[in-house]
Amino acid sequence: MDLSIVNGDFARSPNGKTIVISGIDEVKQQIALSLKTKHNSFIYNKNFGSYLHTINPATTESELYHIVTSALENMPDIKIQDISFNAETNIIHISTNITDLDLNIGDDWN
Repeated sequence: MDLSIVNGDFARSPNGKTIVISGIDEVKQQIALSLKTKHNSFIYNKNFGSYLHTINPATTESELYHIVTSALENMPDIKIQDISFNAETNIIHISTNITDLDLNIGDDWN
């Protein structure tokens, strides 16, 4: 179980309580946070995060696979099955043994 994070802040219900997530939603959030956090930028764990911000349309599938798997290496239950990047939409599609995730990396990263 974890607290839901939306736009960098804790998600809240209409009555103001924080929203708790678990299961697939928790896994998706963990993957997204690991990938969207720039490597070495989290003060409490300098190994947390990824180099996803370095990708561009010329990034090879092999490079992308390495970036994603490196960021998720501390999540041993997650096994990457497929990764693809659409440079026009800035969306990375990640298929794992647990769930699929479409991650918008945003225009400001390219």
